Amino acid sequence: KPECSAEPDPNDANATWSCKTLGPRSWGLATKGYPSIYCVTLFMPSSYEGPLLKKQLEMNAGIFSCDGFDLFAAEPCTLGKTKDGVLAQATLIPKIQVGRSQDGTAG
Repeated sequence: KPECSAEPDPNDANATWSCKTLGPRSWGLATKGYPSIYCVTLFMPSSYEGPLLKKQLEMNAGIFSCDGFDLFAAEPCTLGKTKDGVLAQATLIPKIQVGRSQDGTAG
């Protein structure tokens, strides 16, 4: 409704309507900022990347400053909880055989 009114709403028969303010107006689901951003990372916990992400978690930096995130790794890894109380745990993905790249930099 554009204005607060105690009149019955034809869509819900006024079953849940109230003129009481519940909080500030927002732009949808964004809770950390507007516009919101969702971040994803694939990392190797047993390399330098594991401790690096753990430090970022402690500092609420990098991927953990995004409005939402997912972690993916080929090894089980739980980094801890964010300042918002979200468990930072990697979703397991299968390890695959990787060949050598033509320039010799991957594999």
